[in-house]
Amino acid sequence: MTPRLGGRLFQQYIVDAFSAIEQTRLWCFRINQTILRNELYSHICDYVRKGDASTSNVGKCVILPARFVGSKRYMQQNFQDALAVCRHVGHPDIFLTMTCNPLWDEIQKMMEFVPGCKTENYPDIISRVFRLKLEQLTNDTTVRYYARTMFDKSGFPLYKHRRQNITINIRNAELDNQWVVPYNRDLLVKYQCHINIEICSHARSLKYLFKYSLKDHDTATVQVTRKKHRRSAENNEECVDEIQAYFDKRYICGAESAYRIFGFPIHHRTFFVERLPFHLPGEQNCTFYANEDLGKVVDREKKRLSKLEAFFLLNSVDADARQYTYDEIPQHYVWNDGERKWNRRKRGMQIGCLSYTHHSSGEVWYLHLLLTKVRGPTSF
Repeated sequence: MTPRLGGRLFQQYIVDAFSAIEQTRLWCFRINQTILRNELYSHICDYVRKGDASTSNVGKCVILPARFVGSKRYMQQNFQDALAVCRHVGHPDIFLTMTCNPLWDEIQKMMEFVPGCKTENYPDIISRVFRLKLEQLTNDTTVRYYARTMFDKSGFPLYKHRRQNITINIRNAELDNQWVVPYNRDLLVKYQCHINIEICSHARSLKYLFKYSLKDHDTATVQVTRKKHRRSAENNEECVDEIQAYFDKRYICGAESAYRIFGFPIHHRTFFVERLPFHLPGEQNCTFYANEDLGKVVDREKKRLSKLEAFFLLNSVDADARQYTYDEIPQHYVWNDGERKWNRRKRGMQIGCLSYTHHSSGEVWYLHLLLTKVRGPTSF
């Protein structure tokens, strides 16, 4: 008797096991929140000028870092890395999603090993999803006719969809091809399953791969509790607990749990991306320990160059570097984090990716634009 023959009970066991693993990881991040702090250099200087050398009120509250797989920062950074790769090599040719067919020989043979189970009545999630996808071929809304394939104003493809005088009866209704969403006939016939294939001509296609960077996880349950307000002593603003927010909204299925427990990779890439932070003068992020004296933090960070400041210094002493913009530097130079300087690249290749900033950020947004256009700047 192997565990996989336990059916839904085994899936529940897998989910419970991974939930315990993930909860332990979240707990580790929570208990270490007080060890490291992060704040702008200029804000730390303001605290020192006020005579406050304590770090109890400095820095963010409870955060979920980007190294936690599945967090919003993790997804957002991978999405930005994907955009950087596309800017360098171009967009992918196609975007393809595929749903398995429960009538495939491989699945049929697998079901034969389950005692007393018949494929036609087995409530497997693959079967349910496959039937649901097939029903989506007949959409709830009509599809407009197009004499040829074209692109709309947003860059999305509008596929060729000519009128055909062929109807079919579905759910007691006569439907023609105006109700059928675009599909690839050759792929459907060859693989005998539901396949969506789109021309990848827009960055929004990549957002689907990292959709959880734009929305939270599916919520399985809702709990109503008294709202707890944790406010900082300095500005009396509400402190957001990102770990608790992630934990409350987490939805886990059996397949994902098994995949994560066995340590399979969530994302794979063949290009290396160097993430390039940027900042206005004196507003670089500083990381320090919670028990450090702020005066010592200021003295240390004053001598510690950021990647952007080291880029300015490189341009002032290296004539070859002046022909590149900030995001092009990683292709020709390597960042040495110990020495806090850019060294000439001898082998390999990296793509530069400037950190994301919203267009409403003011001067930071304009600095982002300038760094991608101006070559060889030596100062702010």
